[in-house]
Amino acid sequence: MLREALAAIPDAGWFGIGFTNFGKVSCFAGMDPHNSILQALVELGWLGEAALVLMIVVTLRSTWEAARFSQEGRFVLASFVYVAVLGMAHGSLCHDHLLFLFMGYAGRLYQDGFWAR
Repeated sequence: MLREALAAIPDAGWFGIGFTNFGKVSCFAGMDPHNSILQALVELGWLGEAALVLMIVVTLRSTWEAARFSQEGRFVLASFVYVAVLGMAHGSLCHDHLLFLFMGYAGRLYQDGFWAR
């Protein structure tokens, strides 16, 4: 499936082939490539991929700073890294609820001023 997903990248274009449409263009009907980053590139295109990678980088950067000052920040950083790595091996954007949950949690830490604790 990874080989098929890599082969589908040139056809993805700026906006991709459509969310959850990977199964329609692969020989494995109804299956995702089991890699959230690669799935975003094929299904959401270059713009969707850039947005997802930017969210991941910003989350890592802000939780790295929060981890220096609070236990809650360390929890969010460790949990986010675990979920992100798991998403690289077995991920599906449709089921990556925890990835987006910890992105939001990191945003709340940043908004609340984790450095003031």
